[in-house]
Amino acid sequence: MPAGGRVTGRILNCVPSFDKENDWTLDKAIAEGLVNMNFPQSFDLREDWWEIGDQLDTSACVGWASTHGLLRWHLVKANRISKEDQLSSWLTWMAAKDTDADETTTSADIYTGVCLKAALDVLRKYGAVHEKDLPLDPEEFSVKFQTTEFSDLASQLRIKGYYRVINNDDCNVDFLRMWISSQGPVLALVDTDSQWVRTSEHKFEVYDTESVDGGHAVAIVGYTEDYFIVRNSWGTDFCDNGYVYCSNEYITKAFCEAYGIVV
Repeated sequence: MPAGGRVTGRILNCVPSFDKENDWTLDKAIAEGLVNMNFPQSFDLREDWWEIGDQLDTSACVGWASTHGLLRWHLVKANRISKEDQLSSWLTWMAAKDTDADETTTSADIYTGVCLKAALDVLRKYGAVHEKDLPLDPEEFSVKFQTTEFSDLASQLRIKGYYRVINNDDCNVDFLRMWISSQGPVLALVDTDSQWVRTSEHKFEVYDTESVDGGHAVAIVGYTEDYFIVRNSWGTDFCDNGYVYCSNEYITKAFCEAYGIVV
C-alpha cells in the first residue's frame, strides 16, 4: 500500500497494521454474543452532538478516527463522558507513533506513517484523556505523556479490546453491517483515490485503481443496502458536511482493514 502524498492539501500516511494473524476476529465476537449476524436493512449512527472534526494540516487521521470517531461515541453511549466532552485525538496519534512496533515511526517526525492497530493498542493499554488535558501542542505532549499522573488519568478511559471486522483478503461488506448495527462505528483504512480531491461529490461509486494516492483512517458510521456512511476528519466542507457515501463495490476494493472496539 502506498503511504504519503496529499489530497486537498491533506497528508496521507496511514499504513497497514502488523500481526493481523493474531487479531480477535468477527467470528470470535459472534461466538461471544457481541455481534448479531442478522442486521437491519439500513442503520445510521450520526447524531448532532457527534460533530465532525478537522485534523487541519496534521497527519493525525488515525487519532481522529479512533478517538473522536469511535471511542468518544462509545463513552457517551456508556454514560462515561458527557456529549459535550471532547477527547484528545492528539494523544492517541502521537502515542501510537511512539509505541508502534515499526521503529521508523516516531512522534518526532509527523510525516511518518502509523497504522490503525497502533492507535487501538494505545487506547487498550494506556487509554485516552480529555482534549483540555492535552490540546494540540507537540512540546506539551513530550512533557506530559511520560508522567505517572498523566498515565493514571488516561487509564480511566481505556477500551477493553478490539476485533478485526474486515481485511484486504476478506472484505465482506455484510461483516461491517453486522458490527455497526450490533456494536457501533468501525475504524477503517482506505487507500484513497482521486475522488477524495473532488469534495463536492457525495458518493463514491467506482474505485479508481489508477489514481490511488495514500492510506487514510476514517470511521464507518452507518449503511444502506447500497452504500456505507463514511465519517471523515477534514471538516464539514468535505463532501456532505464531512461524510461521504461509498458503494458496496467501492468499500470492497478501497478499504483494506477495519476494526471495532468494545469498552
